[in-house]
Amino acid sequence: MEERKNKIYAVAGGKGGCGKSIISSVLAVNVARNLGEKTLLVDTDLGGANLHSFLSVRSPQLTLKHFFLDKKPLAEIITATPFANLNFIAGDFNYLERDINNYLKHLAFFKQLSRLPFSRIFLDIGAGSHNFCLEAAAVADDVILITLPDIISVENLYLFLKKLILKKIKLQIVQADLKAEYEAILKKNALVSVENLEKFLKVVRAESFKIGQIIDNVYQNSRFFLIINQVRNQAHCDLGNEISYVLQKWLKLNITYLGYVFFFENLWEALDGRANFWTHPQTQNFQKQVAALFNQLNRE
Repeated sequence: MEERKNKIYAVAGGKGGCGKSIISSVLAVNVARNLGEKTLLVDTDLGGANLHSFLSVRSPQLTLKHFFLDKKPLAEIITATPFANLNFIAGDFNYLERDINNYLKHLAFFKQLSRLPFSRIFLDIGAGSHNFCLEAAAVADDVILITLPDIISVENLYLFLKKLILKKIKLQIVQADLKAEYEAILKKNALVSVENLEKFLKVVRAESFKIGQIIDNVYQNSRFFLIINQVRNQAHCDLGNEISYVLQKWLKLNITYLGYVFFFENLWEALDGRANFWTHPQTQNFQKQVAALFNQLNRE
């Protein structure tokens, strides 16, 4: 990838309904409105995009489909928002990712994204572990992980992170022109499963010094920040430290627990009137909490 001057954040969780879209919206609006920086928010969901709703933007006329299928430049599908300094690129609603499941198309997207004149770019990563979502998270400088305080959400987050680490490693292997060497190692060690990620990567390191360096580089330079959403009690608040510890123990990742956002019972009532969400009294504390967590991330 070319050297770039913007900072890219991926907001991810691996599970739908954990609050990625609303939190990424608040993060982007906060930076644009309160820090006065030119900001871009990107919805990477290619099958059920809805991020535009949180921004009071009616169904966008141009989406990522027009970039991937119609070959429009990324700069031409940017949509304005009601917020100063904030622009938006919409995902799509009704077609399968296989239509654009092409590495070269994805690479073109990331190259163009890096050239756009925005100082901060937030990627709202779609649910699941589709190629494009994983690759989008893989190119980010910082990955902000969102989870609910329940076992299913945490399990989905764990699985997402395993796949993300492998994707980051594979992308760098391809960029280093070591794909054939990597595939030969996989063939030779076909019985070694990626289910045990630590053992799998140990085998790969032993087979190739160069790929081992790539693996070490990915682990040393990946930054992850954890937010627990919809906490209801002190036990939920404390859960973040436990989750960080478990993820660090089993995945060997550097994960910083930023903090939590309280459950607001009337928040979804405010969302029913999307245009008023940003001024609705019930959402002010929510917005302040998310903004405070981002300020903490900037200090790391």
